[in-house]
Amino acid sequence: SLLVKPTAEAAAAAAAVATTMMLFFLTIITIAILSTPSQSFLTTPQQQRQQQRQQPQQQPHFSSVSRVSTWLYSSTNANANANTMLIDIEETAERDMTTLENWAMECGVQRNDGLAINQEQSPDHGREIAPDMSFVAQDNIPADSPLLWVSEEMVLTGNKAQQELGEGYAPMELYNDDPLLLPQFYLFLKLLLEYEQGPESPYSPWLNSLPRFFANGASMTDFCYGSLPPYAAQVSLEEKQLLQQFHSALFKNEVPFLSMETKQNWELCTWAYSVVRTRGLLYGDNDVCLAPMADLFNH
Repeated sequence: SLLVKPTAEAAAAAAAVATTMMLFFLTIITIAILSTPSQSFLTTPQQQRQQQRQQPQQQPHFSSVSRVSTWLYSSTNANANANTMLIDIEETAERDMTTLENWAMECGVQRNDGLAINQEQSPDHGREIAPDMSFVAQDNIPADSPLLWVSEEMVLTGNKAQQELGEGYAPMELYNDDPLLLPQFYLFLKLLLEYEQGPESPYSPWLNSLPRFFANGASMTDFCYGSLPPYAAQVSLEEKQLLQQFHSALFKNEVPFLSMETKQNWELCTWAYSVVRTRGLLYGDNDVCLAPMADLFNH
């Protein structure tokens, strides 16, 4: 081994360098202290951790309509001609879940890592239909864990739709029946309006992910009613009659913001009605909401 001993001149030079470096780091620390709020230096580490726990976490904000629309055109895999097309509501149409998940992430939706979208083939009822989609737990999720966070601005509600579209369009019978029917009717109108906007609607990725096939009473035929037990047939027929009330109101009350083509499209109106009636969630006391992504929970 070789041991090297410094000379006196080298030791003096090293001491000078060490002094210079110490002054440099003291200057950096002083600048950092002056540029940092004094409160953090006046509290102990325990107090700082307590303050951090008490501060509410900032939730992501739903993108504005213009931002979402821009993202739609820049991220969609459809070609330029497809951007002018309306959403296909045929029962065989594919539900675009990939674009839905990308859109939800862009809009700030937060999802538990243990959740996955499961695909399950629905009974074909003698014809080819798109598979059913719903959330499933792919991992063990502890009790009381948050599963999904959706911004309130993304959520469609009957009350917000009524404020946006205006009053006076609902059938008079709805004011005397179930209080939830009125907000459901305005969600029905809102869905039709967003459908008419096609890809320009900020909700286009969500609309294109919704089911096309429904096995509810409104979608049944006379043959279906005749095949059911009496009570089930009565309840299913009442659902069809409610759909007819919703549909007739488009003409009786002269809804000005919907085209005549939309109003006369019975299949489209049945689809919008079925989305609201099967995927709507109670929102507060007397309101109903449609929450993108949250409607993938079986409910």
